Amino acid sequence: MDGAGEPEGSASSTDEASYADGPEIDAASSHSGLSETFTDWLRLALTQEITDSADLESAMCAVEVMLGAVQGDPRETLADVAKMLREDFGTPETAVDLVQNWFSLQC
Repeated sequence: MDGAGEPEGSASSTDEASYADGPEIDAASSHSGLSETFTDWLRLALTQEITDSADLESAMCAVEVMLGAVQGDPRETLADVAKMLREDFGTPETAVDLVQNWFSLQC
């Protein structure tokens, strides 16, 4: 009846529960101020060009961070994002459509 193992097991269970609770984030809060319509288009467009789910999430996060910080004229940032999509993620179609969809869905 040695209870030395119980606290360790309890702490482990608590740690696992805390970790399980951590990733639950409201999807709307992850859009960094981008419209739901734009992020829906972006996810669909990227899904058509990226097959790896980790790469897809990386691309989504990168675009959301870069475009979520736009203040004023977004043209330079849009050009940077389009270049990143082409060169880093291999999504030329999404890159081509980015500016048009930004102005029609985000603004």
